[in-house]
Amino acid sequence: MLTKNNITLIKRLENQCENTKKELSSSFETQIEAEDYVCKITRQKFEGLSSGLFRQITLHLEQFLKQSKLQLQQLNKVIITEDASKRPKISEIVKNYFKGIKIHNTIDPEVVGVYGCKRSL
Repeated sequence: MLTKNNITLIKRLENQCENTKKELSSSFETQIEAEDYVCKITRQKFEGLSSGLFRQITLHLEQFLKQSKLQLQQLNKVIITEDASKRPKISEIVKNYFKGIKIHNTIDPEVVGVYGCKRSL
């Protein structure tokens, strides 16, 4: 049975996990702390726990190409923004999928749509 204390603890744990995910983008180890519980986690362990989600990235990329009726050979640039550009494993997957195609990950997400429109004119 969920109590108010349990819900509060779950929320704190969710926040800790989100912060851990962000920290592991720039470091190789961090920890999750909730109440008296402390758990060290490495980037390698996180990537192992998230492997199912990471495998879905390639499926989404394939689906995008199919829906857009584009072939890999037609692309000369790929832009990744927001959290994806900050996650080492996601960047690695995208780079491996789009082998030989220039990957941009430093473009401000606020202007990426404008960048794409400007390039297509």
